[in-house]
Amino acid sequence: MAQIKIFGYADKISVKAGETIQFHVSADGTSTAEAQLVRLIHGDKHVDGPGFVEEEIDCVANGNWRVEKQFTQVGAFLEVEDADHKLALDGSITLCAFIWPTWPDFGHRQCMLGQ
Repeated sequence: MAQIKIFGYADKISVKAGETIQFHVSADGTSTAEAQLVRLIHGDKHVDGPGFVEEEIDCVANGNWRVEKQFTQVGAFLEVEDADHKLALDGSITLCAFIWPTWPDFGHRQCMLGQ
């Protein structure tokens, strides 16, 4: 039996009641997935806390959906248009970042900042 992997993201980080949000899903090893919208009350499973608590929410997105594998680049990036060349610096630049190298032994050079 193939391992099932489902990945997804929403086009907005949050919405108010009545607003629209879209979910984009990629699945490997299955052609259907069951969706259930929930309100997360408490997500910490620590033994001294209240435990994992969620509330199911009635929603038109709840139910079984057809899914398929979507091919994409792994990782995240930001592309900025610079028509006025304000980013064409001729001096030094300081970059501060928290980087979590997930493929350090992949065998390829990877860019952290490029122009």
